[in-house]
Amino acid sequence: MRDYIQFYLNGEKQSVTGELVSLNLSEFLRYQRNLRGTKVVCAEGDCGACTVMVGRMNFLTGEVEYQSVNSCIYLVALLDGAHVVTIEGVKQNGELSEIQKCMVDNNGAQCGFCTPGFVMSLTDLYENKDEIDEKKCRNFLTGNLCRCTGYGTILDAALSVDKSKVVKLNKRYSENELLEFLKRTSLENIEIKTKDLEFYAPNDYKTAVELKSQFPNIRIVSSATDLGVQINKDRFEPHRLLSLQNIREAYDLKIDTDYIQVGARVSLSSLEKAIEGKESELSNFLKIFASPQIKNVGTLVGNVANASPIGDTLPYLIVTDANVVLLGPSGERKVKFSSFYKAYKKMDMKPDELISRIEIPRIKNDEVVRIYKVSRRKDLDISSVNAAFKIKLINKVIEDIQISYGGVGPTVLRLPSLEKDLIGKQFSADVIREASHKIKNEITPMSDVRGSEEYRHLVAKNLLQRFYLEVERQNV
Repeated sequence: MRDYIQFYLNGEKQSVTGELVSLNLSEFLRYQRNLRGTKVVCAEGDCGACTVMVGRMNFLTGEVEYQSVNSCIYLVALLDGAHVVTIEGVKQNGELSEIQKCMVDNNGAQCGFCTPGFVMSLTDLYENKDEIDEKKCRNFLTGNLCRCTGYGTILDAALSVDKSKVVKLNKRYSENELLEFLKRTSLENIEIKTKDLEFYAPNDYKTAVELKSQFPNIRIVSSATDLGVQINKDRFEPHRLLSLQNIREAYDLKIDTDYIQVGARVSLSSLEKAIEGKESELSNFLKIFASPQIKNVGTLVGNVANASPIGDTLPYLIVTDANVVLLGPSGERKVKFSSFYKAYKKMDMKPDELISRIEIPRIKNDEVVRIYKVSRRKDLDISSVNAAFKIKLINKVIEDIQISYGGVGPTVLRLPSLEKDLIGKQFSADVIREASHKIKNEITPMSDVRGSEEYRHLVAKNLLQRFYLEVERQNV
């Protein structure tokens, strides 16, 4: 066991302990290491000015992978075993990198405040993609905002990069000591105690459960994509945190003919990549779930544990009849996702339990599933209403159907009465139209800044009709 965090920063080894581990990474870089190229604007993980690259061992592939993250909401405590590369660290032999040169040559910056973040996101793109086109450039820049240029010159810069001149971080930082550090598979227990904070990162689930039993109110932190915002906005002050980052088993992602098993530390990016071509609807939906910086560290288990009634993956987990696998002193316990949420932010989980993985049944060949997200913006926005539907038809008769909505009640909802009413009926426009008018009897939306009660009722009704039109078009 050790009482410090160990990671590399631009190729140099760092050991951090005490109060510094509670800082977000951008604060640490700017004020503890005087690396001022990393900027902070929103402090919410939205604008991307704070983007840096973080390299870690990918236990699924056995390779070291570098990906972009938002440093403004990423806690230093979560960096153990990683390599952080900032805008200062992408230079090649003391000169600007190929991507930086292209930003200069194409006038990709005006005020320049957001420019380091754009460079780092493009570094992520050229680090991880072989074929580059405008769509990929736009996708990788989803999490970066510019208030000056209108993005045209930034896209010009992105597309003008000569790939043959790009030296990937894996090659640039290839010292044996660094690689051995990143590729280590034996992770250590960490326990850091200060006057105001206790941070625990055990290396096995047994110890994690013991800590959860000893401290029932301990806050489990995965990637802090939500918690980091709360800390920055003074809505939460961390006193006792538990991270599963050093538990090797938490990174397991298993896919067989019946289930997708998603461990607590599997990132949404890893999940999206692993299921591409296997579960296309979920994979395609994850593409617009959030920015690359968020998906690279955010997890499915984190989305579930956050228990937001508008969590975007939750309706899908309900209609697929997924299981939440809980781990406690008595061992494993499985809870059907449709009954996991008892009230707003209240889950069927004992104080001494934690979520170890999610089991998602595979979609069968005779089933059709769709996921929907309705928000003011396509990207980087919280849903007003989200939904998922799964249906099985035999000769245009509804053999089985599952319907779930988020954003229309205190928890994500399944509509069992409506499902029961539809089973055995013809899958027709009239039947679905009539059913859509009954949705109002099973949901209780509220009015807030993202939409009125009336608007949410209308959207819920229209989404069911949209699902019908898409399935009908598919079957023509």
